[in-house]
Amino acid sequence: MCNVMCNNGFVMQTQNYERINIIIPRATAAKLRKTIPRGQRSNFVKEAIEKQLTEKGKDMYEELLRIRKKGPRVSMEEVVRWVREDR
Repeated sequence: MCNVMCNNGFVMQTQNYERINIIIPRATAAKLRKTIPRGQRSNFVKEAIEKQLTEKGKDMYEELLRIRKKGPRVSMEEVVRWVREDR
């Protein structure tokens, strides 16, 4: 395992991280550099992504519930039969 000392004094274990390249608008990048101190930007972006992924998951779950309410009721026996037929 390799440790890297970040500018904010945080030791990041690189084994648990992956470097990726993303493209964002220049204006957004400028706001990020102006607002978030160096050494804290990766964590800021990570938290923003995690928040969006959580929201997306909630939206997908709510859509699933909405579709489920519209569909016909199916008994457990029917579900078991369909699964067995599909195998």
